[in-house]
Amino acid sequence: IELFGCLCVVERGTVMRAGSIIAQSGYWGEDMILAREDFRRYSSAKGMTHTEILTLERKDLWKALEKHEREELMFRRAAVCLALRRVVHIYNHEKTSGTYNSQWCWVHQLLEKQALKKRGVAFLRPEFRSSSS
Repeated sequence: IELFGCLCVVERGTVMRAGSIIAQSGYWGEDMILAREDFRRYSSAKGMTHTEILTLERKDLWKALEKHEREELMFRRAAVCLALRRVVHIYNHEKTSGTYNSQWCWVHQLLEKQALKKRGVAFLRPEFRSSSS
């Protein structure tokens, strides 16, 4: 099953995707709310039994949300949180594996800059000052 960039819900049957079994009412593709396609996970699914999959494309979701301001805000917040988790995941993966993709250099710059800012703030707190100052 090659469905990318959309939310997929198993209406009937069982599928396997990325080593997990997804049964009725299970879903994947929730990262379709992310604007950056390179933050989305792309892996195909395989039907284990006869399956029926319901799909919702990103453009259709955002079109439906145009009339529901509060819900649109909730989805936008969820997208920001998910994007931040993906950024941290990319950063940690590259740091621990020792491999660096130039596509993600901005991720390293962003997170390392924030880490430096935090350290600077920590040194200004009274509990971090030496007693001789």
